[in-house]
Amino acid sequence: MARLLMTGMPSVEDLQVRRAHSDEIGLADKRKGIRSYDDVMECLGVARNTGNFLITEGASILLDGHAITYIPFWRLMDLADDGALQDLSKQFDFCIFVTANILNKDFHLDREARILSALDMPTIVMSVGIQRQSDLRGGGSESVKRFVEFLKRGATHTFTRGAVAADFLRSSGVANVHEASCPSTFAFPDETVKSVHELRQVSPEQIRQVWINGYLGAGPEYSVEDIAAFSRPGVEIDYIFQDEPLLLGSLNAQSDSQHIYDESNGLLMGPITLGLETIEDTRVRFRMFFSPSLWRHCVGDAQFLIGRRFHGNLVGMQVGKPALFIAHDERVVEMLSAIGLPFVDADQWASEPNKLRFIEGFRRSVDPTRFEETYRRKREQFVDRLLRLIG
Repeated sequence: MARLLMTGMPSVEDLQVRRAHSDEIGLADKRKGIRSYDDVMECLGVARNTGNFLITEGASILLDGHAITYIPFWRLMDLADDGALQDLSKQFDFCIFVTANILNKDFHLDREARILSALDMPTIVMSVGIQRQSDLRGGGSESVKRFVEFLKRGATHTFTRGAVAADFLRSSGVANVHEASCPSTFAFPDETVKSVHELRQVSPEQIRQVWINGYLGAGPEYSVEDIAAFSRPGVEIDYIFQDEPLLLGSLNAQSDSQHIYDESNGLLMGPITLGLETIEDTRVRFRMFFSPSLWRHCVGDAQFLIGRRFHGNLVGMQVGKPALFIAHDERVVEMLSAIGLPFVDADQWASEPNKLRFIEGFRRSVDPTRFEETYRRKREQFVDRLLRLIG
């Protein structure tokens, strides 16, 4: 059994941190409740995007059976300032650095490269992805170049979210590159396969409970039109926030409210701000989840998921629900293509006047058997390589 230090992306454990001393992270006996506007925004400050919790969770599931100690990255920075990282490194066999689309000109990776280098221990990075291919021109930003230099270490192995990131890293001189996907995609294999089989069988006209995700408030093409497409008598619509309150001010109209969130079911109450407009839309229930397990429990009521968020759909797939991905940018295309998940191009989707009829035609084109063969092969390769590295 390997001793693994896990860090990088946030974990639900971050919401319980009570104290930190040396390498010990004290957890509160009971996590603080989430109820008010301030509570919700405080939790978002930890997660940045609630989909991030699924990434760390997926890595933990795939490494089940090993001794995993999760330490928040901010804590490692504190230890580095105290000169305590070398002593910490002696307690572990590997560092598992969980990450996402960090090949991004807008990200500054100097601290990541500095801390991981100072740990001076074998490191597995999973899974590195792109934001835009244009960010990689000329070898990427200076910050990305410095992080790539860390990845060139012989004791570092890098899993990627797909082929684009893998090709870029190899062309940059990184040797130990494993083309894969986000670890969250492999955490619930049977349910994920079932989801695509269900997508093949779905009947759009019979959908009565749909969960939508995207970038509500960023423009009408980002989910407003999707909500309109499903709005008809007898249909229940849930829209799932991930980072919109943080980036788009979706809850600003309730900034003084002491009760806007029901932690038992993720429901948000009160008016929602979309751009410059505040609405009270009776057609839609708004939800947000700070626990992947609660998210999966509640999405069990949905018949169909649709949207532009990778993890907003994936969480439904993790319980076998059919999900339609609208691929709006290159990072999503990379992850979907990595495991052969069917998707719709965002421009094509936007141009369709009858979206329900389009879904009917699209689902008939889905080949669940082909997906299952590709997915299970990719998952076997991922797990085999990962476990051999730490074995």
